[in-house]
Amino acid sequence: MKNSSDENTVKILIVSQNLDALRYARQIMAREGYSVITASTLDEARRLCETLNPSLLIYDQNSFPRTISTLIKMLPGFVVKDAR
Repeated sequence: MKNSSDENTVKILIVSQNLDALRYARQIMAREGYSVITASTLDEARRLCETLNPSLLIYDQNSFPRTISTLIKMLPGFVVKDAR
């Protein structure tokens, strides 16, 4: 897990098994002033959601085509919006 933290910024959790994509997305979002948290597994993402309460969850559908919905259902307070 990498974390660029600042209590006054929006926390974004990015989940993907593609480590290069995680690094790239983290750099772009951090440059824009967001606090970025990354996870490469669903278990790690769940723990981070429970402990850090991110404002936004971005995930790679190619990495987790079916199991991400299980994670989202486990997170109280998260609202799911389809970006399509």
